[in-house]
Amino acid sequence: GWWPDGLLTPPSDAAMISDIDYLKAAGFNMIRKHIKVEPRRYYAHCDKIGMLMWQDQVSQGTGPEAEPKGSNPQWTRLAPDPKDGVWPDEAHEQFVTEYKRMVDHLRDVPCVAVWSPFNEAWGQHRTMEVGKMAVEYDKTRHINIASGGNFWPIGDIADEHAYPDPAFPIDDARFHNYIKVVGEFGGHGMPIEGHLWNKNSPNWGYGGLPKDLAEWKERYTRSIKVLAGLRKRGVCAGVYTQTTDVEVEINGLLTYDRIPKVDPSWLKPISEMLLNTPDVVKQAVLVPTSETEQQPARYTTTAPAEGWEKADFNDSAWSEGKGGFGTRETPKTNVGTEWNTKEIWVRRTVEITAPVKGEAILRLFHDEDAVVYLNGEKIAETKGHTPGYIDLPIAKPELIKEGKNVIAIHCKQTNGGQYIDAGIIDETPN
Repeated sequence: GWWPDGLLTPPSDAAMISDIDYLKAAGFNMIRKHIKVEPRRYYAHCDKIGMLMWQDQVSQGTGPEAEPKGSNPQWTRLAPDPKDGVWPDEAHEQFVTEYKRMVDHLRDVPCVAVWSPFNEAWGQHRTMEVGKMAVEYDKTRHINIASGGNFWPIGDIADEHAYPDPAFPIDDARFHNYIKVVGEFGGHGMPIEGHLWNKNSPNWGYGGLPKDLAEWKERYTRSIKVLAGLRKRGVCAGVYTQTTDVEVEINGLLTYDRIPKVDPSWLKPISEMLLNTPDVVKQAVLVPTSETEQQPARYTTTAPAEGWEKADFNDSAWSEGKGGFGTRETPKTNVGTEWNTKEIWVRRTVEITAPVKGEAILRLFHDEDAVVYLNGEKIAETKGHTPGYIDLPIAKPELIKEGKNVIAIHCKQTNGGQYIDAGIIDETPN
């Protein structure tokens, strides 16, 4: 919804329709309108084209240091015991007035399916009070109290933001009675020469910029496959960031001046793969992770000799420990061995006693960048971190053999929490 010639104001009906048409042709079925309310004509075009809308309330502030101090709480995402910002009565009443005006403005628009009072923790305050108001004010739509924000038990949706690959803490019982969604993920940047807002600015995308379009396509495809894996475990929706570049944030499918980086015909089959993914599957553990029981492995934090990932590499000089490997303050982890250096190399030698019957899946928790090998061949390369385990299809299931198998992982750390753990699942139709 940002435009180089009008900022928040669309230049024409044709421009609005062009964005929606592109997304429809690419296989998307929903737009999250992020902290902006469009002219009603935009929603009419969504109705005609066939595009659902999640509508955010316009947010205030971006973090705990924003003025006035105390109005924005610390952003703790889905962690328990969240805090609220502190707003005076007059400011809160104005917020509620503007929220109700937004709902009144769009109440009769068929495409609107969800209202989101808050984004992340920006200006998040009196959450339970705001949530009860939102639920009562429009009982015909779902309420997503805080997209990616501090979770409070109100409304219909629990929403996680994760970059670049989607993630959600599936097994947390606090969310079992809520619709689970990933309200933001992706953000894969790609500069297009001649179509940058400012080529001398620090243009960026999540996970760093790819070396070429082929790498961008690989990253995008991986993220959608991760979302497909989450769908099988209960996640109901995901919102890719984003339709267009916005100034130096160059993670759009279109450039800021609306030049397609990829043709929608390339995106459509990937969307169809996601939409045709079954909601429920059977999963049998071939190689357990350390989620519930810590698994033995060998590891080193100094760069090993060439060929360290090969099945026949001699790792007898490496240290022995139990997974997962990381720091104990990293959320949602089960640390068996403390790892607090910049890099770690891990090898697990495991016995697989039965052939793969369905689809072979790598279950991975990485914080941060990780490369995973199976019997000497690379099966995954991921950037950034996940707030939980993700499932990645193994493209060459024939690498898995009955008997001895070796999983080798290299993980890098830059800042914040750190953790690495992996296992293999055999997935069959329910």
